[in-house]
Amino acid sequence: MMSAAVRADGRASIGVPEAPGPVVRVVTVTAVLLVAVVAAVVSYAHMREVAARAGEGWRSLLLPLSVDGLVVAASNENLGPDRP
Repeated sequence: MMSAAVRADGRASIGVPEAPGPVVRVVTVTAVLLVAVVAAVVSYAHMREVAARAGEGWRSLLLPLSVDGLVVAASNENLGPDRP
């Protein structure tokens, strides 16, 4: 929620938004984790099936992990601090 005040000239002045409460934070984190888990399961199953149909055999179990692992690693690198 944002705080608002009325200035001397009658116009509203909007301040800095307040930090979300702990309930909002827990609900947000839970929702993001749920979506991430569903996406990971669907992604793994799809890539594994495609690799198996392509004749990869036991390697079809590892291919999705390498692809999704590379995506996670690249995402983490993008979130890291800037380098000189």
